[in-house]
Amino acid sequence: MFIKKDRNKSLQISAPKEKNLYGVCIRKLPIAKYISFLRAAEELPQILIGKMFPDTGVNGIVEYLKGLDKDKVFDLLTRLLAVVPEELMGLLSELLDIPKERLTEDTPSSLSLAELLEIISAFWELNDMSGFFVTARRLAGKMKAATIGSRVGSPSPKA
Repeated sequence: MFIKKDRNKSLQISAPKEKNLYGVCIRKLPIAKYISFLRAAEELPQILIGKMFPDTGVNGIVEYLKGLDKDKVFDLLTRLLAVVPEELMGLLSELLDIPKERLTEDTPSSLSLAELLEIISAFWELNDMSGFFVTARRLAGKMKAATIGSRVGSPSPKA
């Protein structure tokens, strides 16, 4: 009879998981990279407005939006379609460590839309953060309860 040796599972658990798809190394997202991505995503609305309405101040943008009619809606959508994909590819390039040229230029190494979606799907699977959000919600609930509980029955400050 053969006895199957059990390998050290702790090494398997702590080993960084990586997957290579279409020349893109998909790995777990370190916290610093996640923060960097969130900062870039946070700036996205300002970037989009700046590119959609170059050389236009806030008042000009408000006036444009006040006067929206059928023609202006189509113009606005056209501007969005011209700006959003470029910025979205920039964010994906940052997040996935893919050179932006592979996403935006027609070269032999460019990714197709199906390949990009497969990469995003694999990235999402590897970086499944549902456990993080469940734990964060639970901790936030405990912190809120602790804050409320600390106020109940505490003496009010005397003036």
